[in-house]
Amino acid sequence: NIGLEMVAKSPADGYTLIAMPNNLSINAPLYGKLPFDPIKDFAPIILIGSSPVFIGVNSSVPVKSVADLIALAKAKPGTLSYASCGNGTPQHLAGELLKAVARIDLTHIPYKGCSLAIADLLSGQVQIGFSTVANFSVHLKSGKINGVAITSKKRSALVPDIPTVAESGLPDYDVDVWFGLLGPGSLPPEIVAKVNADVNKILASPDIRERMLKSFYEPIGGTPGQFAALIQSDLVRFGKLIRDVGIKVD
Repeated sequence: NIGLEMVAKSPADGYTLIAMPNNLSINAPLYGKLPFDPIKDFAPIILIGSSPVFIGVNSSVPVKSVADLIALAKAKPGTLSYASCGNGTPQHLAGELLKAVARIDLTHIPYKGCSLAIADLLSGQVQIGFSTVANFSVHLKSGKINGVAITSKKRSALVPDIPTVAESGLPDYDVDVWFGLLGPGSLPPEIVAKVNADVNKILASPDIRERMLKSFYEPIGGTPGQFAALIQSDLVRFGKLIRDVGIKVD
C-alpha cells in the first residue's frame, strides 16, 4: 500500500511506475479505507504475467482430485484444515472461494509466507495447502504431496498435467496471481501506449518468455484496456468474497 500511494501521488511523467501483483484488487476491499482510489488514481499499462494458485494435499490424506477433496470435506465437515501464505493473500482467497462454491467446511490456517505453509503441509500439521506453483514444484516428485488442482480458468503451461478446479464441476472457479505494470492515474495516453508497446515487445522475446516460465510466471501482455478490465473485475468479485466471508487482516 505504501508503494501504491507513492505512485498515485507521483508526477504523471512516465518516470514513476509500479510493477506489482494483484494486491491492488484485494487490498481495497480488504482494508476498506486507503489513501488512494484503486481505479481513479492508477493508469493500468499492461498485464505482464500470471501464475495460478496450486492446491496440494499431504499424501497421507486419501485425496487425488478436487472431487475427492470435496467428498472428504463433506463426509467429515470441519475436520480438514488448509494452509495459505497469509490472511488476505490470493492463496487465502482461493481457499475461501473453493469453500463457497463447493459448499464445504475447511479451517483456514494462515502462515507468514508460503514456505512456512508448505513446511507444515509436508509434516502433516495441515492436510491441504494453497500456495504458489514455485513452492510446490520441488515437492511433487518426492511423493509427500499430491497435486490436486490449479486455480486458474485454464490449464497452465507451468504444470500442464495438473487439472483446474473448473474442470472438476465448478466452472465459475478462477483465481490467478497476476503481475502488472501501472502508473499514476493522470498518466497521458501516449505514455501509456508507448510503455505498453515496449513491454509487449519484451514479452514476445523467446529469451524473456523462457526466463519467466522458469520463474513460474506465464507471460501475457495485451492492451491497457484489457488490464483495466481485469482489475475492475477482480475488485468486484474479490470484494464480494471478502465481504461475504468476513475476511479480516491482523
